[in-house]
Amino acid sequence: MDALQLRGSLVDLSSGEVRHLGTADRLSPLQLRLLSWLAAHPGSDHARQQLLDAVWGSQQTSRVVDAAIRGLRKKVEVDPAHPDHILTVHGTGYRFHSRIEAADRELPEQRDSFVGRGAELFCLGDAFNRGATIVTVVGPAGVGKTRLSIRFAETRKVHGFHGEVALAELAEARDGPAMLRIVATALNVPLTHGSDDEVERIGRALSGRGPCLVVLDNLEQVVDVAIPRIERWAALAPEARWLLTSQRPLELPGEQLVRLAPLEEQEAALLFSERAQAAGGPRAPLDRAAIERICTRVERLPLALELAASRVSALGLTGLEELLANSFALLSRSAWEGEARHATLHTAIAWSWSLLAPPQQRTLARCAVFHGPFDDEAAEAVLGIEGALLGSSDRGEQDEKETRSALEQLLLVSLLQAVVTPGQLGAHRFRLSPSVRDFAQTELAGSGDTETVQELHAHWFRSLGNAMREAVGGPGEKQAVQRLSLHLSDLLAAHSWLLEWDIVGAMELALALDAVLAVRGPLTLRIEILRTSLQQSQGLVSPALRARGLASLGASLVDRGEPDEARVALDAARQAAQRPSDPYTMAFVLSREGISRLRLGEADKADGLLEEARCVARQAGLRSLESEALVCQGILAQNRGLLVEAEARLNEALSLSRDAGNLRAQGSALGNLSIVAGRLGRGDEATELRSKALALYSQLDSPGPMTTFILNRAVHHLNTNNPDSAARDSAEALRSFRRLGERNGEAIALSNLGASELVRGNREEAERLLSDGAALHCRIGQRRYEAFARTGLGVLHQLNGALEQAESELVQALDLFTDQGDRQGLSLAEVMLATVKYEQGHNAIAQNLLGDARKRQGGAGDPSLERAIEILETGFGFAQPKPLAPPTGQPASRKELSSDRSSGATTPPASHSQGTPASHYEWLATETLAALRARM
Repeated sequence: MDALQLRGSLVDLSSGEVRHLGTADRLSPLQLRLLSWLAAHPGSDHARQQLLDAVWGSQQTSRVVDAAIRGLRKKVEVDPAHPDHILTVHGTGYRFHSRIEAADRELPEQRDSFVGRGAELFCLGDAFNRGATIVTVVGPAGVGKTRLSIRFAETRKVHGFHGEVALAELAEARDGPAMLRIVATALNVPLTHGSDDEVERIGRALSGRGPCLVVLDNLEQVVDVAIPRIERWAALAPEARWLLTSQRPLELPGEQLVRLAPLEEQEAALLFSERAQAAGGPRAPLDRAAIERICTRVERLPLALELAASRVSALGLTGLEELLANSFALLSRSAWEGEARHATLHTAIAWSWSLLAPPQQRTLARCAVFHGPFDDEAAEAVLGIEGALLGSSDRGEQDEKETRSALEQLLLVSLLQAVVTPGQLGAHRFRLSPSVRDFAQTELAGSGDTETVQELHAHWFRSLGNAMREAVGGPGEKQAVQRLSLHLSDLLAAHSWLLEWDIVGAMELALALDAVLAVRGPLTLRIEILRTSLQQSQGLVSPALRARGLASLGASLVDRGEPDEARVALDAARQAAQRPSDPYTMAFVLSREGISRLRLGEADKADGLLEEARCVARQAGLRSLESEALVCQGILAQNRGLLVEAEARLNEALSLSRDAGNLRAQGSALGNLSIVAGRLGRGDEATELRSKALALYSQLDSPGPMTTFILNRAVHHLNTNNPDSAARDSAEALRSFRRLGERNGEAIALSNLGASELVRGNREEAERLLSDGAALHCRIGQRRYEAFARTGLGVLHQLNGALEQAESELVQALDLFTDQGDRQGLSLAEVMLATVKYEQGHNAIAQNLLGDARKRQGGAGDPSLERAIEILETGFGFAQPKPLAPPTGQPASRKELSSDRSSGATTPPASHSQGTPASHYEWLATETLAALRARM
């Protein structure tokens, strides 16, 4: 069956069946003939008369064509009024455009066209639509299982799937831990050491994502360990759908199979012809009978067809047939253990290998050292052993030309594949298919070059890591992070080799990996690399190198929610940095420790460390590090309610980070400036600052900083009494922090979501979230944020009339805020406790608490908190109303605050209690005051 993929639809050109964004339809015979003719003649303008002659074959008016086109568009176009494929050419007629929507970022772009397999695509869609949870595409190596699964993922919306997709390529997995790591990376779920707990972690992460499609490719190598894990994941995440590829069924409960056979004759001939022309073959139609004989010879296996097609330009069809007849007969008699179809694939690869010149064979074998896609620069450094051993300065142009020439030839014969990468970083990129890589690894092992190639590979990626690490935090950060991310699998392989043979190089590469993983994640991999490197390098690397590693580990552990181990690492980092060290190391260590102490709620210690880091960085001209320290100082001032000081620090940080080209520091400064502007009542300015911050984070494409921005945006929405937006952003940040494994951010998002639900009136949900948040804050040592969560619980209990519980939570919050030296939080807890004390009849204590909170603000604090104090002081009669009610001169009595039950009227204490509160603090004051009145 020939399947035509369009944007939002899939059409079976043999039956007329249409799958359109999850709905099924069928073309009429006339519509099918019309679409088939248009699809066979894409890109050209066709007059209406031409269409009449080709499709109708009888005398009709042009209106018939227009009516048929309108009906066809309704069935296959996403928006018939603005078609993507059947285009109107004014004054002429119509043109068919075959473009489809771009692949997801999660899926690799496919350079070549997809041929055939329409029946299998429909079969996969039908299986899932009938309720299958697990569908396995089964077939021999080289039959196209990977390509089909990626194609289905690309077209999933056609079959009614609208959730996210994740692709885990398991060709490199040889055991359970490797499988877990690859799946976790594809799903962006942090792991530790591959235990059963990590299986549960992946399942829980999936359960929070709702409907999604997970593609696990090349499972045959890890079937035994995969079966129980997939079974467990399917149970934990019932909305997830699993598309698996394997050379044999997994025999999972409920597993449905789609067996992939070699291509049909027509599809095989079409694939061969297209690939032959793409490889430089003749543009004129090829001899159909010869093509069919060639397809039969290679058993219509897609990979074997592509390998054979790549030779047409050099040999012609006749020469290719002769060579296939002789070589395949000879190679088929070679010793080969395994399934017959595997023998065909092995024979096809070995046959193609036998036709290579010796330099091309050496290059292909050496390509097996790469674990992922590689670019031409890496290829020239690693593959040309003779020149590389002489050093780059003595390396001849001839050696580089030979390497490039060999790569070009391997591309032409389809033994090497070109890769299209996001961003197009200015370099060609290549990859080996799993089958070809297995073959090449065997040849490399027999060549005697393995150790030398591995050494060159490790040291080149070490050099790349060091170069890219220097760019992080500067103008080239985006490109550096992109490049390191694209090479991540090879960087990890190089790090493993260096751990055994070059521990200093391993520590340097660990710091380079830390730089990219700090931006892109996952956090657990970041921690694992640093821990392993530090353990094995103890006493073998310089104090400066060790200090930077310990500081990075400490900061990572804080994010992970392991405060005790984090403090040990941070203390050790400072001790190591105090030995003869460079200014960069000292500023780096002080800055990382200051940031970590700030996140742990140790405000005074953080303040001293950040100031010291700023001074060292300034003296050494390290503007990027100085700007990062200043951002944190601004956040610290903001936490203390010193908004004017916070704004000054953040503006200075913004200026410095712009000069240094540090995009993350710029984004953080802008995001926090927006919060300060919002708290100072400058709403338009706050919106503009948030837009600028969002544009920067979007440019970086970094999940960690972007999630922090979303969390800060939620804080702004909460501060400005926009609880719906605050809840939406808090929930998004919570999901993202959980995926990243950052328990620090998870706890804050949890509490913020609880506060948002409280303002929205969902008190039961708010209590659950705030209680969970407070417990998590306590467990991971976030005392300041625990205090805010307990303040929220105190407000909730006051609203519910549970005054003893409210007092208990607020007193705990007061103690925690006092320990942290947090004047802003202390004022807030005092204000809320004053409401409880007033309702308990302790007017003097309530008045003193409000007075202390007002003095602590001192006219230079948060205006919205000062207005909240004013609302309560006026409502309790501690101050004169402004401006409505006449002065009372005395505190209002409990009776005066209660409802006049005979008339149903209530006594409004002040103008602030009327209308919509402008801030979160004002909402707290008015709501608690209203609850108090309702009970009196």
